[in-house]
Amino acid sequence: ISSIIKEREDTEATMELQISETKKELDTSKQGYSLTINHMNTLEQKIIQLEKTVIDITAASGRHVKAKQELSRCLDKEKLVFEIELKKAQMTVVASTAKVEKIELMNKSLSSALKEKDNAVAQMERKIAERENEGAAVKMELQQAGSHVKNLTGKIADLEHVVTETTASATLHAHSKKELDLVLQEK
Repeated sequence: ISSIIKEREDTEATMELQISETKKELDTSKQGYSLTINHMNTLEQKIIQLEKTVIDITAASGRHVKAKQELSRCLDKEKLVFEIELKKAQMTVVASTAKVEKIELMNKSLSSALKEKDNAVAQMERKIAERENEGAAVKMELQQAGSHVKNLTGKIADLEHVVTETTASATLHAHSKKELDLVLQEK
């Protein structure tokens, strides 16, 4: 009996030890379960937070895509406006270049015409100078001719005077000769 009691006591002690160890394991398991539940709760909160972040990022990404599309549309519109303005500017440049070329051509034409007129004016001035020189020469000749005419007029007057005297003398002489012829005929 004592051995049975001892056995029983031993068994009881072993059982108590096993119960104690099982309680410890159970406590450890409860702690592990508690940690696991806490960890799971933490992970669930993180998952909820991550899902919220994904939703926020998706919404932000959607807004970004919409903004990018809007910017792309605005850029396309501005590009179109710029291309239209560029074409207008190019047409203006072409028209302006044509006008400048036309003006340069007119300037060349006018320059040529002015040079021709300048040459014609210079030629006319030379002719006028020649005519003035010829006029001065003619005037000089007229003055010389006038002096010569005066000189000749003086000589003519002298000659007329001499002719008048000679005529008077010849008339006298003829008259005297007639008288002499009459007197000689009478004799």
